[in-house]
Amino acid sequence: MKHTKNYKDISVIILAAGSLKNKNHFLDYAFSSPALVPVNTRTAASNIIEFYQEFLPESRIYLVINEYDEDEVRTHLKYYLQNVSLVKIGESSGINETIAIVLNENSMSEDLIINPVTTIPTKIPEQNEVFLSIATYENADFSLVTPRSDTIEFFVKGTLPLEKSHAFTGVLRTSKAWMVDALSRSTTMTDLLEVVRMIEGKHGLTYQTVDWIDCGHEINFYESKAKLIASRSFNAIQIHSDKGILEKHSTNNKKFKDEIEFMHLLPHEIQVFFPRIIGSSFFEERASAKIEYYGYPTMAEYMLYWNLSNGMWEKAFKALTQPLKQFKKHSFSIGMKAYKRFYEGKLLDRVDKFMHQLSDNRRFILQNDELTINNVRYKNFPVLKETISKRLEELYDENDFCIMHGDYCFNNILYDHKSGIIRLIDARGSFGSECVGIYGDSKYDLAKLTHSIIGRYDYFIAKLFTLDIEDDNTVNFSVHKRETHELLEHLNKKLIEELGYSVNDILFLTALLFLSMPPLHNEDPDRQVAFYVHGIVLLNQSLGINT
Repeated sequence: MKHTKNYKDISVIILAAGSLKNKNHFLDYAFSSPALVPVNTRTAASNIIEFYQEFLPESRIYLVINEYDEDEVRTHLKYYLQNVSLVKIGESSGINETIAIVLNENSMSEDLIINPVTTIPTKIPEQNEVFLSIATYENADFSLVTPRSDTIEFFVKGTLPLEKSHAFTGVLRTSKAWMVDALSRSTTMTDLLEVVRMIEGKHGLTYQTVDWIDCGHEINFYESKAKLIASRSFNAIQIHSDKGILEKHSTNNKKFKDEIEFMHLLPHEIQVFFPRIIGSSFFEERASAKIEYYGYPTMAEYMLYWNLSNGMWEKAFKALTQPLKQFKKHSFSIGMKAYKRFYEGKLLDRVDKFMHQLSDNRRFILQNDELTINNVRYKNFPVLKETISKRLEELYDENDFCIMHGDYCFNNILYDHKSGIIRLIDARGSFGSECVGIYGDSKYDLAKLTHSIIGRYDYFIAKLFTLDIEDDNTVNFSVHKRETHELLEHLNKKLIEELGYSVNDILFLTALLFLSMPPLHNEDPDRQVAFYVHGIVLLNQSLGINT
């Protein structure tokens, strides 16, 4: 991702009106607004808003939506809309008329960036610059441009080019006056390229090719998901879709080596649940590995954004159960000392780190013996340390130690809902520093799974929560749940019981996960607090405490 200098007084217009439902029939997502098209575990609009807020912090951002999509957009993008103007559009004959209405009814700066919600940016356009795809096409599915030394050829959507040409990404930067003039002269309301052609003919523009992350066409969608993973990983991940290979690089050699070694140590009958290691290399300061790549959505994406039926979810949970059953067939012995250090030692260390990260006015969250959360009083961590330690000792069982993934959460589980194929990624590779390898506590995998479902971890990551800390040291928070949440919670509990465990015991370990998470999310203080107080609620519930 390329960084550019900050610019002042720019209006960014993100176009998310119209509909993609018929166009993206291959993607059965749950919402009608194009702003909420899922791209991995984020929406298209949240990716775009966050990009411009980071690289153009002084810009004014306008998100243009259909007026009938307002409720779902406000609900699912609430966090991102805090400094964004939401512009609602009624009936429109096309993208050009939509832009004309927006410019006419809103006070915009003279410097404009136009960005359709189907294109996720990786670069800021310069003044009077148009972004074209690096890739070239020779079909009528896209608006195409062929820049030549002496002329520019335009091929509107539906027109076959004479040769392979660059797709118009829909992103351009120009002046408001030029845009208004071009819109008034345009002969079509449905193709933004016609407006570009008008501006080009009167004023001239420059054209820059970029790696196009296109979420609006079936031909590019899954490749774009892979590109977004790579662009957000700061070159730590490269995906070669043509070869079906993911290349991963790391400077944290020990952790990465443990992860790769984990894959090699797995028995053959369990390796089938994981992508294959094609090759790996380790040097003093850098390590890399080539791993089989699967473009399946994660379970987190399905939960947050897809519209799967109850029957499809039941099928998914059967697939989730199979690796865990296979893991249990390979027993191991860990010992109480390593077990306590993994759970209790890590928890105490993480809570201490969180204390040092909290601002002074939020220290009460860890210091008070009780917390008032959503108008209910709960016992807090300082007075529950001994109870936690004793409960962990009671849960120790040699029969629970077997092969363990170590991070068996929805975001690390790839799933093809049509075939039922499941693939597990990003295994921990250790059960603490004393137990490096493939073995650990099977209850920990169940707790990780439960923290995604009953615990709603992925909702927090997607910023589908609200948090309010009041002057009297009370905390209120809520998580916006999809309508399928109750079904998934039921299936989660059923899975735990099918594997022979107590739901309450797993919820206890899930609570400890949430209490240990905050220091890992120091970039978002509100999420840190939300994780912690949610953990306190789950902890009190699992221990049967009434204050």
